[in-house]
Amino acid sequence: MCKSYSRLVNQQPTAENYGKYYALACSLWELNRLPEAEAMFLRIINSRRAYYCATYYHQSDIPGDKSSPVYGYGSYTSSYKNSAAIYLAKINIEKKEFSIALYCLDAAVNKYKAAYSCGTGYLWQQNEYDALYAACYRGIRNKIVRLLVPGTLIEDTEIIVNTIKDYFEI
Repeated sequence: MCKSYSRLVNQQPTAENYGKYYALACSLWELNRLPEAEAMFLRIINSRRAYYCATYYHQSDIPGDKSSPVYGYGSYTSSYKNSAAIYLAKINIEKKEFSIALYCLDAAVNKYKAAYSCGTGYLWQQNEYDALYAACYRGIRNKIVRLLVPGTLIEDTEIIVNTIKDYFEI
């Protein structure tokens, strides 16, 4: 994918290449080429083109199977923007930019919502959201502790004590 479509990295997505553009961004993320992937996902999020806002159907059926599925087990619909926001959250978690990751994740969940036709699809997506939220909150709490601990040797310790209690659920 990266070799075949590398020319798209520095381009804007178009009506002709938007699917390949998205797939290339995903491939770059998989290869840990985060700056390139991030730039591409940001272009997707910032695009006003309908093809990135329209929903597409995810199914659990066997790829290439020509028979029609009897039941849409595990299926749901989402948009490219939903997926791009999730990838941006993952990238920012890796960069330890937890507040930005949380913003991106909130956008995926609340602004670029997925729709579910099956509880299995909902649970699968919800599990991913929960894991990403946990990573964001853990990172933000660690940031708070690092910010506040040095000052607590001189200043009022109530905030840091309560933060530590919350962190360790004391």
